[in-house]
Amino acid sequence: MTNASYDESLRETVRETERDPVNITVYGNPVLDVIVDVREGSGHIVEHDAIEQIATIRPNGNLEFRPDTYVCFYLGTDPIVWGPFNPNGQQEVYAVGQKYPIPIHSGEEAAKIQEVYAVGEKYPIPIHSGEEAAKIVESNQSTVAVLPGPNLRLGGGGANVLFGFYDVFAQLRVELIATAEKLPPGKRGRLDPFVIPLTKKIGPYTKIQIYDQPGINLGIEGLGPKRDRTIFTAEISVQEESLHVIPAPRGKAIMVNTLYSPQVALDALAHACRPDRLGILALTKSLCSKKKLEFAMIDKVLKKHPHIKLHGDVSVKSVHDFVTKLVLPTGSCILVMNEAEIEHLTGVRVGIQRRETYLATLGGIIEALREVRTFQQSVRERVYVTLGADGAIALTGHDRLVYCGIVVDRSRMPTGKTAIGDTYATFILALETIGNYIRSHNLPAQDVSKAAAAGADSGVYDGFGSLAVYKVNRFLGDNNRRLQDLGPLSSFPSDKWKEVGVSEMRDSDWDSLSRGSFMAPGTLTSFAPGTLQEVIGRAFLRL
Repeated sequence: MTNASYDESLRETVRETERDPVNITVYGNPVLDVIVDVREGSGHIVEHDAIEQIATIRPNGNLEFRPDTYVCFYLGTDPIVWGPFNPNGQQEVYAVGQKYPIPIHSGEEAAKIQEVYAVGEKYPIPIHSGEEAAKIVESNQSTVAVLPGPNLRLGGGGANVLFGFYDVFAQLRVELIATAEKLPPGKRGRLDPFVIPLTKKIGPYTKIQIYDQPGINLGIEGLGPKRDRTIFTAEISVQEESLHVIPAPRGKAIMVNTLYSPQVALDALAHACRPDRLGILALTKSLCSKKKLEFAMIDKVLKKHPHIKLHGDVSVKSVHDFVTKLVLPTGSCILVMNEAEIEHLTGVRVGIQRRETYLATLGGIIEALREVRTFQQSVRERVYVTLGADGAIALTGHDRLVYCGIVVDRSRMPTGKTAIGDTYATFILALETIGNYIRSHNLPAQDVSKAAAAGADSGVYDGFGSLAVYKVNRFLGDNNRRLQDLGPLSSFPSDKWKEVGVSEMRDSDWDSLSRGSFMAPGTLTSFAPGTLQEVIGRAFLRL
């Protein structure tokens, strides 16, 4: 494509965007989340018993599976089987709160593992009791746990973001471009019944059909004293055909979330860093894969997107290289990551080992943020790093550090931790998009951080999928939240804070670091918004 034809194509894209009511495009890989709650109590006894057939549920939340065991459930009449867990006895313990890839089987392959009996039919089968039955159970313990009725919900980073728009930001139209399973003409996909009702309310839905089957993840919740969860993510085949055409996004803002297809990821990232778009990147490990790619794939993307150029002896061999060596130096993209993801992106060790636990440290996070700035070179876009129950750090466009803590509601028990990180990212995406409609970064970073934290807090206590503006405002207006200026990135004493985990820091430690509270006069701002309406209102005021 010549420069003239590219310029005309760009102008036409802008014209289409102006005519189209779509505000945001979200790239993602929708999955089906199968949720099993194994906490004690009569309401969970069936699910608890099913998992305990093949695993020991420890008081600390760890799961210890017997060798070569499987978990099965039925999607309609189709058996879906995960496993083997603890293959060949090599991984008995699955630590609470972690994610683990797991093979998934369906169709005939699953039927071989879990024998299928047709609904409504009768089958003769031997029956045993007494000592005879006890001997059979003792000598041949079941290796397949069948889940009788788990909760099913649409998941995956991109899809989770859409739920936030449905619940809170209803006036923004959001397009979902999703990698999906291959289908014969006219046939509906297995995830369509979960995706389409949502996208009908939110905006357009475009499928890129590249996989033999959709991702179906297993989440085991209610583990340990904190009712935590462990997620088993379906291993998706990476064998995919080269795509001749990848749909172009319609939104003015583009979020790129978890994608497993390198060719789709490269194209989405290239669109996100175009000068006429606002890019927001959820830099998960999957999106920043370090697996080596053929240069032909990278070259194809470079020819399609001439605003991205290789300079000098820069070598790009993976999606991770593409992000760090081309996208971040070229584009103005806002970044959202957790502590594990920023460690993966930068290669900077952000934590310390405490017995069996790896704890993120404030000093390690700051060092990683400094490394991110070396990727961005002259660009100074905002970076948000979530730390779970320890709050979040924002790096402003002027290289100031903002810390925002969580709010603990002692009158209520948390309902779970499903998609809390995605909820945080939803608020970042929505508020940064709204703020940038008028002029660049019209919403202060501390306001965006506080609102995103309030959304995440509501997700913890009210439950994912149950957000509402008034519920978020309860947490946004809570004066107990720690929100403070930690000063410039360049002068932060990071070495001093590399031996203590963020979760181990006391109030006096935070007070010693504070350059001021954003809720007090005389600091960066004396205005502390107490509602989402006040946060968004700043985008439309002369400040």
